[in-house]
Amino acid sequence: MTKASFLLISTALVASASSNYTYVFSNTKNIQNAKAFINKNLKDSKDNIYIVKHNDRYRVTMGTFSSKKQASEFKKQLPYKFKKLDKFISKKDDKNIVKSFINKQEMIKPIMSNNTMKHNEVVKSEVFKKPEKKIVLNEKDVKKQKVAKKLEKKEEVKTVKKEKKLVPVNKKSDLKFLIDMTYFPVSIENSFKTTTSTDINTKKDLGLDSYKHILVPKIYLNYNNHYIYTSYLGLEEEGTTTLQKALTFNGTNYNIGDTVTSNYKTSWYTSGYRYKYKDLKIGVDVHDYTNRLSVNGSKLKKEYLFPALAFDMRHDFNAFALMYGGSYGQKSDEVKLYDYYLGIGMDEEIFNSTVSLGYKAKELDIKDNIYDGDSKYQGGYINFTKEF
Repeated sequence: MTKASFLLISTALVASASSNYTYVFSNTKNIQNAKAFINKNLKDSKDNIYIVKHNDRYRVTMGTFSSKKQASEFKKQLPYKFKKLDKFISKKDDKNIVKSFINKQEMIKPIMSNNTMKHNEVVKSEVFKKPEKKIVLNEKDVKKQKVAKKLEKKEEVKTVKKEKKLVPVNKKSDLKFLIDMTYFPVSIENSFKTTTSTDINTKKDLGLDSYKHILVPKIYLNYNNHYIYTSYLGLEEEGTTTLQKALTFNGTNYNIGDTVTSNYKTSWYTSGYRYKYKDLKIGVDVHDYTNRLSVNGSKLKKEYLFPALAFDMRHDFNAFALMYGGSYGQKSDEVKLYDYYLGIGMDEEIFNSTVSLGYKAKELDIKDNIYDGDSKYQGGYINFTKEF
């Protein structure tokens, strides 16, 4: 580094010390990833860019501001592609700056002379070399030099090969692993009838609990713009009640005042694929749905395997994001699924995760030759997604 470059960078860093805020665009695992992010997204930026070490990770930041208000005004002037990258405003940490990309300015030396040079003219110095003496070699010396050069090249090749073996190769993988956990206090509505059963509502007629607190786990594998995942929703209700109306279940008649013990169980596995294009993820799901109901030991079981089309959207607004999506599935005329959600999320920097909350619902309409029923699972949710 030349003395002029060193003075320029030092001056820029000292000037930025009085600036308290900067924009954080990325939070990467290592400095190589930070540099790659800058080359891909910010190489055309006219503002100062810094790589700052923070909690064993490397932040890419741009701009220096004395207040949040000044930073917000600066944000309005950003090109659209920079706004899309915007994550949050952070206090600037000059102590942990690892790498600085300051705008290059030509160092011009002021010159004062007797009208032979203009002020601020750049001086080019010339170095005069002494003429080299030519040494004449005989044929034997020439051959010796050629042999010596060949031996040197062979030794260099051997040395390079040894160094390559000694230096460990760190292969960067684009494969990512994500864990997604959803807390779902779900309200359940089930009503059905069969060829051997009258109309039955699991809450009103059988007294089963219509509100459950469940966790829905989901595991993702992400490679570039491709995502595959699997999830499970499971719940069980059980209760004993005195019938308020006469009913028939699986061919058995029950009268008003009879005491019955009922059990209702849902097992719902979902696997799917998503392709990400900008803010949109679109793909297909496969649902494996099982519904079991028993009354006084008599059992009724329904199982369905069917596909669905699905999409997920995310719109970022400063530190927050609007998230929504849905899917529609069908198996001929037997099963129809309507699945949708709407929520607000926020990226959490320390754990490299996302937290969101909102409302979601799953509605099933089942009609076959024996069974005719509707099942609805709905309620608020809190979601936590962590990337590894």
